[in-house]
Amino acid sequence: MPSLQNGNTEDIKLVQLLVWILILIGALMVALYATAAAIHAPTMSDGAHAAFLDLAAGLSSGGAAFVTGGFLGFLYGIPKTRSGSAPATGADTGFASYAPSTNLEQVADWLTKILVGAGLAELQSLRSTLGATATFLAAAFSDAKVLQSASFVGALLVYGVVAGFLSGYLLTELWLTGAFFRRDKELFTTANKGLAPPTADGGPAVSPSAPASAGGGAAGAPAQPAPAAAGIQKAIDEVIKVPLSQLQTPDQMLIWARAQASKERYDDAEQAYRAALAVRPNDPGLLQEHAAVLSRLGKRGEALDQLARANVQAITDPTLQRRAVEDLMYNSLYEPAPMGYTKVLNLAAEYGSKSVFQRSATYWLYLAAAWGQQYAYELEHNNRTDTAARDQAYLAAKNAIQLQPSIKRTLQSLWNGTDEDDDDLAAFRDDEGFKALLGDPRAG
Repeated sequence: MPSLQNGNTEDIKLVQLLVWILILIGALMVALYATAAAIHAPTMSDGAHAAFLDLAAGLSSGGAAFVTGGFLGFLYGIPKTRSGSAPATGADTGFASYAPSTNLEQVADWLTKILVGAGLAELQSLRSTLGATATFLAAAFSDAKVLQSASFVGALLVYGVVAGFLSGYLLTELWLTGAFFRRDKELFTTANKGLAPPTADGGPAVSPSAPASAGGGAAGAPAQPAPAAAGIQKAIDEVIKVPLSQLQTPDQMLIWARAQASKERYDDAEQAYRAALAVRPNDPGLLQEHAAVLSRLGKRGEALDQLARANVQAITDPTLQRRAVEDLMYNSLYEPAPMGYTKVLNLAAEYGSKSVFQRSATYWLYLAAAWGQQYAYELEHNNRTDTAARDQAYLAAKNAIQLQPSIKRTLQSLWNGTDEDDDDLAAFRDDEGFKALLGDPRAG
C-alpha cells in the first residue's frame, strides 16, 4: 500500500490544502458578517466596535465548532489494528499491520437505521438543541437583533463541525495510519539488527551486527557502541510485547520468533514459526529455524522432518529434488504407522502434482506402498475397510507399471508379503483388481 510505505505525501498535501480552504471559507463568512454589521452601524466608531466584536465572537464560535468536529473526525479516523482472523493478502508485504478505520461506515449505517426507525420526529429535538446553542452564543455578537445573529451562528456552527470533522477524519486516516506503520517498521528493523536464527545447541545465535555481551561480541564481529546496543535491545523488548495475533506478514513473525528465542521463550517462538510457515510453507530458511527451535524443545523427530524439508526446498534442480523427495518417502515407509505413511502422503500432496514426479515410476511405487500401509492400518486397528486407500494404491501401482514395466516385480514382492518388512501391499492379496494387475500371488 503506497499510503503506508511513503506516507502518501501527495494525498496529504491535497487534504491540507482542502483544510486551509475550509478554514478560509469560514473566516470569510465571519468577515462578511462583521463587515455588514459595521456598515449598518450609525457611526464609524460604532461600526469599528461592532466589526471587532463580531470578528472575535464569530472566529471563537466557528473555531470551537471546527475543533470539535476535528476531534470527532480524529476519533473516527484512528486506524484499527488488524486481528489475526484477517490474514495478510498477497498485496500485504513488509510490515503493514493497520487497516483503515471502518467507524464511519458503521456510524452511517447506524444513522440510517435510526432515521428509518425513529422517523423525522427525533430531528425536531436536534433542531431545538442547535437553536438554543445558537441563541446563547448570539448574545456575544453586536447585532441587537438576536434572531438574525442566532441564524448566522447556527449556520456557522454547522459549517464548523462538518468542516472540522472532514478535516480531522481525512488527515487522521491518511497520516496516522502511515505513522503507525513507519513506527512498527522501524521497531522491527532495529530489533532485527540484533537477532539471528536460533541454533539447535548452545545459546541463541548472535548476528554479526548484534550487541556484544559482557564477555565480548560474536566471533569476528566488532562490538557495537553502547548506545546502539541499548537501542537494539530496547527494540527487541518492544517487539516481544506485541501480541502474535497482531502480526500479519512472515517477516514480522520471523523477527518476533527470533526475539522470543533470544529470550529462550521457545514455545512462543515455535508458534510464530508455525504461523510464518502457514504463509510461506516452502521457505528453507524458515524451515531450518523452526527445526532449531523444535530441537531446543526436545521435539527431535519433528526437527529432523523440518530439516529434511528445508534441504529438499533448497534444491533447485527438479530431478535432484525428485530424488531427494523419493529418498524421504522410502525412509518414511519404514517408520511406525501411521506416522510413516502419513509423511509419505504429505510429501505426495506437496510435490506430486509436478510433472517430474508424475513421470517417475519410483514415486508411484512408494505412493502405492503408503496407501497400502494406510489400508492395512485401518483394517487392523479400526476394523475399517478403507476403500479410498485401496483405490489409490491400485491406481499408483498401475501408473508405476505403465511408466516402467520392470517395476512390476517389486510390486509383486510387496504384494506377496514374503518379507514382513516389505509387505506393504499384502492386504490386497485376495483383491481381484490386484490379481488382474499383478497376477495371483500364490502362483509366484
